[in-house]
Amino acid sequence: MWQKEIYRYRCITNLCMIFLVNIYYMNKKAKGYLFIAISLLSVAGMSLIAFALKNNARKAKKKEPWTFSEFLNNGETITYKTIFVGVSYGIIIGLIDVLGIWYVLKYLKVFMPKGNLLDAGIAEVYASVLAVIFGTFVSHSIKTVIPPDNTIPMWSDAFGVLIGCLITLTIMTKT
Repeated sequence: MWQKEIYRYRCITNLCMIFLVNIYYMNKKAKGYLFIAISLLSVAGMSLIAFALKNNARKAKKKEPWTFSEFLNNGETITYKTIFVGVSYGIIIGLIDVLGIWYVLKYLKVFMPKGNLLDAGIAEVYASVLAVIFGTFVSHSIKTVIPPDNTIPMWSDAFGVLIGCLITLTIMTKT
């Protein structure tokens, strides 16, 4: 019985080694596509895990499980006002994050250690903290002025970040 388990683990280990060796010999473009695929699979996997955990918690409370669409919308009916308030936080984060990285690398590079990846990491930390602080205050202000009708859907932040990043990249590539 235990020999079958050892054989199974050896097979899995061998497959992992073959996969890693193949990654080592891939060209940069193929590695880029692989990175994108792994990123998308990770997002899908995490969303399914969160969905399953939410439904398990609802079942434990003797509530009806949600569909995936209800899960993404926090079980609420969404309105344009709710979407606007939710997306505003993400847009501010996307704008400031990309602008922050851009300008930190442009103007604060003299204070950074040598090394492009380390400099980019430091710029990302600086820009992310700045973006979250600004995004929180702007989002709180918008919620005060335009109170949302329902709970803000969970997808709205990510969608707003995407919009903010794309807007900033579009503007920055034209300057």
